[in-house]
Amino acid sequence: ATELKKDMASAETNETDVTGSARGTTDSEDGGLQCGWMCYAPSWLTRFNSPRWFTIFLCFFVFTQSLTVTGMTGVVIPTLERRYRLSSTSSGFIPGTYDIASAVGVIPLSYYGDRAHKPRFLGFGAFTLGVGSLIFALPQFISGTYYGSGQQRLEYCSASINH
Repeated sequence: ATELKKDMASAETNETDVTGSARGTTDSEDGGLQCGWMCYAPSWLTRFNSPRWFTIFLCFFVFTQSLTVTGMTGVVIPTLERRYRLSSTSSGFIPGTYDIASAVGVIPLSYYGDRAHKPRFLGFGAFTLGVGSLIFALPQFISGTYYGSGQQRLEYCSASINH
């Protein structure tokens, strides 16, 4: 029974906060945990190291992720089908890859996410979503101007027009 009490007492003192860091440990002289990215950790960034800001950033990330995945993807798919003459099967592969990657990624994420630094996981997820969104938008920037069927190219600022 005494061993159980000792284990419970040591578990209470080794609790972790929202960030996954042990409570009571400090990395800076002012008593707060340092925030930053790699060796860039300015002191003004420390004010965001709280459960309130974590919740705000988490809500913003979830809003952005759901806007990107459910909103923009569904709107863009028909345009991609017309512009690049994709079949519905081929264009259905795009949102399908997201679902497959989510299903595969949730297994290690749920295992390590409980034990890991949650804001770091959130930041990595936001970075990954940003890179994926840029890759998804890449065809718009690398291909030429798109003219739909029956549209003609209009020259609004042509020098050959006489007044």
